[in-house]
Amino acid sequence: MLFVFRFMRGFLRIRVTGFSPERFMNLCSSHGILLWDITPCGCCYEMTVALPDFYRLKPILRKTKTRVHILGRTGFPFLMTRWRKRKLFFAGFLACAFFLVYLSTFIWAIDLEGGRQLTREMLLDFLSDRQIAYGVKKSSIDIDALEKSLRNEYPFITWTSSKIEGTKLMIYVKENDIRTGSQPEEKTSADLLADTDGVVESIITRQGVPLVQEGEAVKAGDILISGDVPIESDDKVIVGHQLVRADGDVLVRTSKSYSDSLAIRY
Repeated sequence: MLFVFRFMRGFLRIRVTGFSPERFMNLCSSHGILLWDITPCGCCYEMTVALPDFYRLKPILRKTKTRVHILGRTGFPFLMTRWRKRKLFFAGFLACAFFLVYLSTFIWAIDLEGGRQLTREMLLDFLSDRQIAYGVKKSSIDIDALEKSLRNEYPFITWTSSKIEGTKLMIYVKENDIRTGSQPEEKTSADLLADTDGVVESIITRQGVPLVQEGEAVKAGDILISGDVPIESDDKVIVGHQLVRADGDVLVRTSKSYSDSLAIRY
């Protein structure tokens, strides 16, 4: 950012020679003239100074009996001098840059991720009904209202998130996997229950929500892993439930009594 500021003002690389270059630099400092990239070169010094400060050096040079040689010129003012005969080219360059910046304030791409029941065509029709299409102003899109409308319009959507990346509108959705009608038996909801009394030694959950922890006492019939998975929105509000078959490995330490009898004579 500092280089951009210096480039817009313009700066020069100079070499200072004469009786006392050190006094020259001290006087520049006392007059508020910034010098940087100072390099000693034998009996002289090379340094960089801003273009506006360069015009203030004359009385200091006269006072210290030093001379300045310009080694290089860099910056926007020098480019303007070089391009003064190409005004149309420079104006066209500025107009092109302004046009690109202006176009970046619009939406030029719409992307959908996670949708199976919600197809791209359905999404584009939904957005078109709400005046959201290619070429719409980014500032006119209410992200929160868009997410709420999607959940209300399509009940099978359990979670949605939208954001704008550059000129692209990104929409992420998650859908309820439970379908009405006939479905395989293995897709129905089921909890994992304890079949004996004991203390939980370890629990590894692959699917579902664990309801017990290591070291907790359980009884036969208690639910160890629930098949009811709550679906939360971005603000941690439960907006639905997904029913799955609970799956996991639960090790329970238990005790069983054992008795046997043997004849005295054998």
